Order: sequence, then C-alpha cells, then structure tokens
Amino acid sequence: MKKELLFALAALVVPARGAGAEGVEVALFVGVQNAGSVESPSSGKNVAIGSDLDLGGTLDIPLDPSWRIEALYSRQQTQLAGGTAGRFDLAVERYMAGIQEQKGEGATRFFGVFLLGLTRFAPGVAGYGADERFTLGLSLGLKTYLSNRFGFRVEARGFFVAVESGAGAVCNNGSCLFRYRASGLWQGDVSAGVLVAF
Repeated sequence: MKKELLFALAALVVPARGAGAEGVEVALFVGVQNAGSVESPSSGKNVAIGSDLDLGGTLDIPLDPSWRIEALYSRQQTQLAGGTAGRFDLAVERYMAGIQEQKGEGATRFFGVFLLGLTRFAPGVAGYGADERFTLGLSLGLKTYLSNRFGFRVEARGFFVAVESGAGAVCNNGSCLFRYRASGLWQGDVSAGVLVAF
C-alpha cells in the first residue's frame, strides 16, 4: 500500500517527458499588484494606491495546441489615503477576457496573453458607488507541468485603465474623491499559482 502511494506521488511530482495539458485549464494565483496613483482634488497631491496582494484565477479554453481563449478575474483589497474621505478601503477588481499564445514543448511552456475588459474600483466609503473603467492588459509568463493534470504558472501583467483626461473617480453628485492626471492609469502585478487541467 505504501509503495503504491509513493509511486502515485512521484508520478505527480516528477515531470514526465512531454508532459503538458492540451485541454481546459483552471489556474488560481496570488500576486502583488502595483495599482498606480491618482490625484486628490482637495489637496492637488498624488496619492498612491497601496501595493497589496491580489488574488484571482484564470480559465483557458484551447483553440489548438498553441492558442487559447483566456478569462481572468482578480481582486485586490487595499487602502487609499487622502481626499475628503481620509484613509479608506478600496477594492480593485478585474473582469477580462482575451487570447493566449503558448510556445514550447514538454513540461515547460512560455506564453503571452492579450486581454480586454473592465477594472472596477469599489470604495469602502458610504455614499460613493463603484467605478468601472475599460482596461487593456498584456502578460508574459511560464507554465511548468508536473503531469498532464497539474502544474505551476508564474507571470507578470501590465494593465492600462483608460479614462478621459481630467476624469474623476469615486464620485457622488459631481463631487469626486480623486481624479486621474492623464488619459490613463498604469497598473501591474506579478503572480504565481497552481493550474489544473481537464
């Protein structure tokens, strides 16, 4: 019994030659996100959105051995200081979909992803609603398969959150807690996680 259990664990841990899934993949990740900075209308100063952990997942559906459709969700719980509301909690969520190209054979594969979607800023301040903005994303990463079903995924992502010049964020009846300094907000994260293939 012990021998069979050790053999099964070794089969999962030791990469098999040519290992790598060709089916649907689900990955869960944890990362560190730099969410950029905004300007406070009350003080005129730039305020950095906290660099905190973000959690999320991806769903990849294969089109052929090299190309996949990818859906991504992530959420960062952070804080923002300044403005008329003082320090307050802020959730940064992403809802995105795009196309992934994967290169390589065997247990290790390189990939790149182009994404389109929305970034949602949800403040923890009474009277202020969430703000959704169109977002472009690009990521580069590496997958290492331990077997045809399990593996690890690491990647770096960059996001451009599009806004109009001088647009406000977290507004209520024309009064905004923050405003963007330019036509967009640059954000990025680095993450690692596990993937399961079906």
